[in-house]
Amino acid sequence: MPPRLFGSSLHDLVLDEKRCAHAKVEARIGVPSQVLGMIRILQQFLDTPSLFKKKVKLATTQALRADLEEEIGVKVGTEVHAVAGCLIQWVN
Repeated sequence: MPPRLFGSSLHDLVLDEKRCAHAKVEARIGVPSQVLGMIRILQQFLDTPSLFKKKVKLATTQALRADLEEEIGVKVGTEVHAVAGCLIQWVN
C-alpha cells in the first residue's frame, strides 16, 4: 500500500513509485505527482485575489483530498481556492 499523500513524510512519498514519477530515476529531485498537478493548476491562476487566503467549504476540500489520495487528481471545475487550500494542507 502506497503512503498517504497527506500526513506522510516527504521522504516516503518521493521514494514511492506510485506517488512520484522520479522515484526510480532520482528521488532527491522528486515531488509527488499529485502535488505537481496542484502547482500546475495554481500557476494558471496566480492573479486570483486571495488565492491562498479564501476559505473554502469543508466538503469541497475533503472531496478534493480524497481524489488526490486515490490518484484521481483535480477534477475539471474544481474551485482554484480549494486547490490552493489543499496544497497548504499538504505542506503543513
